[in-house]
This record gives sequence, C-alpha cells and structure tokens, in this order.
Amino acid sequence: MQVCWDKFARYFEVKLKEVKLRDGYYVMDPKKAVEMVDENTICVAAILGSTVNGEFEDVKLLNDLLIGKNKQTGWDTPIHVDAAIGGFIAPFLYPELEWDFRLPLVKSINVSGHNYGLVYAGIGWIIWRSKKDLPEELIFRINYLGADQPTFTLNFSKGSSQVTAQYYQLFRLGYEGYKNIMENCQENAMVLLEGSEKTGHFNIVSKDNGVPLVAFSLKDNSSHNEFEVSNTLRRFGWIVPAHTMPPDAQHVTVLRVVIRQDFSRTLAERLVIDIQKVLHELDAIPARLSAKLSVSEETTGNGIVNGSASNGIVKKSASSGVVKRSALEVQREFTTAWKISDMESKKTNGVC
Repeated sequence: MQVCWDKFARYFEVKLKEVKLRDGYYVMDPKKAVEMVDENTICVAAILGSTVNGEFEDVKLLNDLLIGKNKQTGWDTPIHVDAAIGGFIAPFLYPELEWDFRLPLVKSINVSGHNYGLVYAGIGWIIWRSKKDLPEELIFRINYLGADQPTFTLNFSKGSSQVTAQYYQLFRLGYEGYKNIMENCQENAMVLLEGSEKTGHFNIVSKDNGVPLVAFSLKDNSSHNEFEVSNTLRRFGWIVPAHTMPPDAQHVTVLRVVIRQDFSRTLAERLVIDIQKVLHELDAIPARLSAKLSVSEETTGNGIVNGSASNGIVKKSASSGVVKRSALEVQREFTTAWKISDMESKKTNGVC
C-alpha cells in the first residue's frame, strides 16, 4: 500500500482497515476486504498497480462482491481506485480489463502523470464519476483572481509546468503513442524476467499482467541476501532497491526493477549480465572466508583448525572435540567478510 493512505488516515483521523498479505498473494484479497466493510466505511480502495510487485488488484471481483453486500445491508459503500501507476498502463496494455467507471461502484479514480504519464514529478489528478460524487461542502470558491474558481485541494499556489508538460505529452503521443511505449516497456520487462529466471537463483514475485516491473527474491539466502545483491549492483552503476514485504509477509525480501520508457532492451540484457556477475562474486565469498579463517587459525598455534561442513563451519579442538557452529553464526561471519571485501573493492575500483 502506498504511504499516502497512511498519511490520509492520520491527518484526517480516519480509521484505516488493511487487508493483510500472505505468502504468494501480495495484493488485497477482495473477499477479505468486503468482509471488513461496516456501516462506517467511507469506501474500499483498490490499487491498480501494487508498489511492491506491480500486480493489479481485482477491482471487478471487488465490485461484484460489494454490490451483493450493499444489497444485503442497505449500505451504499463505493470504491475508489488508486491508479497512480496503472492508470496509464491498463488502458493501453489491457483495454478489456474492467477496473474503471464501467463498474457501477467505482466513484473516483486518481492517476499520477509522473509515473507512466511520462512527465516529471509533481503532477496527478482525480476524476469523479459524476458531479454529485464530490460533496459540495468540500469545494471552496474564490473570485479574487478575476473569475469564480472552485478549489478542493489541500495546497493552492503551485507552478503549472507539470500541467503544461502533461498537456504536451497527451497531444504529442496520443493513444497510439502511449500504447507503443507501454508495449515496449512490457517487452523489455519480459527480457529481464526471463534472464533473471535463467540464472536459477531467483523466485519471480511479480506477475506478467500488471505494471512493467520485475520483482524477484533469492531462492537461497543462507549465504547472502537481497540487500547484499542490491548493494553490490551499485558498483556496476545500478540502483536496484531491495525491500521487505508489508506485514504478514515481511519475511519475504524482494529486489524490484521498474521498467520505464528509457529502459531499453540493451539495458535489460546488460542488467542480467551484471546480476550474474554479482551472484558469482557473492557465491565466492564463503570459500574465500573459509580459506582466510583456516590460514589465520593455523598460524596462531593454538591447536584449533577450521574445516567446512555442509551445514556450516565446525571447530576441531583437542580438548573439547568437535563443536558445530550455528547457521546464524556462519551467516553473520560471511556477511562481515563480504562487507570488508566490498569496502576493499571500492577503494581499488571506485563506483561506475
């Protein structure tokens, strides 16, 4: 969920009910959402384009279930669609997908032009189904600028450069222009997705249908984790964020790459190559660490010799026999060695 919803709830003292995620299902479950609706519910917000994995929430199913609950209870709970990301993707890639005003309970939709509207940050808007869906008491009217002007935003004075830029893009590109750009983004996302799968190291968390985005997590993070992959990729000039999932799925960490207009197929292929280099480098760290520990302890002359085992590192001592070290201890040791190795390489190689 976008942080804007948390801000809204706190600023306006609205009780926010969140549908928790679960393993393998990282968007809102419409059935659980409708179960949480009561007589005080303002609306149910569906997100068209999850921040964490780009997936579209099922607005059609939500609409159908909510119609049934409204008939049963006599309530009139509407739907707001947060299409900040997907609003410029679904109409061009998935025109048959019903998520907008084709559904009777969808009363308002917001879109951000600075995501896939192809305009720099600071532009977004909201559209209501009809004038009656925007309460008159929320509209303020002023006339000191020479004409009657309605306003309902929290901020007033703001530059118009983003509006002008969005106006230009809409007229310059048109429907076909945006459609071609979104299709190209989706094709490049598939190149990166397929390349990531072929490494054999990752589980793909994103979906084929959704935002042109690739989210993936390591199949095995016992030796190194997604944060280490992200940090090492920076040496190759890539900023690939790693983050944990929201509550009830926070044990899952993902790497996320958002494919934009200027991310070409060549860049996608190069990123796959660099990911392979990073994985090879990180996989080599445990072997280097074991060798360093062995040499270090053998030279101390204290009778302790390190050797490797399939489940970690064991210490052999003449007085106490064999002592097995926990996997957590081993992982911490590997992580420490990796950080030292990373710092050393930065001193010699610099940042690309």
